[in-house]
Amino acid sequence: MTSLSAGASAARVAALEALFRTHHARILRTAFRLLGSMADAEDVLQVVFLKLTRGLESYQLSADAAGYIHRMAVNASLDLLRERPRAPTAVEPETLAGFASAGPTPERQHRNTELHLALRAAIAQLGPQAALIFTLRYLEGCDNTRIAQQMKMSRVTVGVILHRARQQLRKSLGEHWGRFHG
Repeated sequence: MTSLSAGASAARVAALEALFRTHHARILRTAFRLLGSMADAEDVLQVVFLKLTRGLESYQLSADAAGYIHRMAVNASLDLLRERPRAPTAVEPETLAGFASAGPTPERQHRNTELHLALRAAIAQLGPQAALIFTLRYLEGCDNTRIAQQMKMSRVTVGVILHRARQQLRKSLGEHWGRFHG
């Protein structure tokens, strides 16, 4: 009987290692985009795999492991973002690369840092589902069809949630909205 449980345990470890090799880079990238800190992204990676370790046999990952693990990473990142608002000095320069459209003047870097921090704070204020869908769409580049599949909802519902999230973000971001959206 112990050899059977040892074999099952070895299979679980092998499955977890395979999941880690396949998905760790995407989890880090996703978390870094949301949090702006590699240390926090590594914390998210650890949280995701601790959850997987504790309940690997209960997760049905065969159908869409990538989507499920990605959702876990986004949710863990949003949880961390809500728990630990960061100071402007905590934003790493690489985070701003996606926001800058011209040369990095000090004024532009300052505006981009402000914008990034305001956007992160505003996303943290969205409801969990809206924050997840907004993040998947605009920060991860998933289309509405893919989001609908991952979230097990219709594309119309995804569109409505995105519309409401954009309206809420527009209110939350105020003066920053024109620079970010326009």
